[in-house]
Amino acid sequence: IACTQLASRSTLGSMHFNGVLKSMYTLFVRGALLDNISSLLGEALSESISLVCLLIVFVLVAAVTVMNMLVGVLCHVVTAVAAVEKEELVVSVAKSKLEGIVQALDTDDDSLISKA
Repeated sequence: IACTQLASRSTLGSMHFNGVLKSMYTLFVRGALLDNISSLLGEALSESISLVCLLIVFVLVAAVTVMNMLVGVLCHVVTAVAAVEKEELVVSVAKSKLEGIVQALDTDDDSLISKA
């Protein structure tokens, strides 16, 4: 809304910020995804320095937000992998202990336990 208001009386406003939906599209594609942001900032610099400052703040906040989301996903994946590896370790220890018990009780080396 601020970008729409700041650029309302300019050619930049009619091209990129002509209404809230067009402003949201421009900010998402050019500000968050950084698609040709330099030309948008160049056009905004010729119109209004306050709009340039607002766009730069938006780009920085969007970049930090995306980075935090990626770090969160990475932490979730690392936690999941650690849990799986811990479970595999528990199963491996249990298996080796059971194999030791079977070896100790096996009298004829056929890896079978039977009632005697």
